[in-house]
Amino acid sequence: MKYQIILAAQRLKRVSTFRIGNPYAVVKKISNDDEIILGRTEEIEDTLNPRWSTPIDIETDDDDDSSTPLRVIIYDDSSTSSQKILLAEATFDLISVHAGEGHTLLLNDDRIRVTVLESIMGSDRGIMNIQFRLLDVKNIESGLLGLGKSDPFVEIEKYSTSEIKDNNDEDDDDDENNDTSNPNHW
Repeated sequence: MKYQIILAAQRLKRVSTFRIGNPYAVVKKISNDDEIILGRTEEIEDTLNPRWSTPIDIETDDDDDSSTPLRVIIYDDSSTSSQKILLAEATFDLISVHAGEGHTLLLNDDRIRVTVLESIMGSDRGIMNIQFRLLDVKNIESGLLGLGKSDPFVEIEKYSTSEIKDNNDEDDDDDENNDTSNPNHW
């Protein structure tokens, strides 16, 4: 069975008085007093409430492997020293999280959120989790004294596979198909 572990955290401790931290998470498998690293998330800069977009992919052989304890450890890779700083950690197993409500479990006083989904790698149909981050969004509303508040949004359109195939199969010389204002034109 293939699984994906999606991680988030909140209310992490500050690294120092002057620095918030750049947290990342590591997932390890615990077996016979040994820990094997299964994966690592990306590092997110300057936050105490990270939501990592990199899932940890895990493939298990049987039910015994699925009930093996896993540990998630959240570190800050301090740029001022060669030592990583422990921010939080918790232990869980795939089956209990996957069987739980929403396939999610809150750990370590609700500071770490673990979501376990069955992976459908190799399939062309299924559920897709998408996370958008808007970086350096420009404030376009001036407001009183230039202190306006912008409310950015992301618009998502759904295309079916047949629409994409139909558009690619049609003759490109047709003026109607070359109209870039047409939302069905790729």
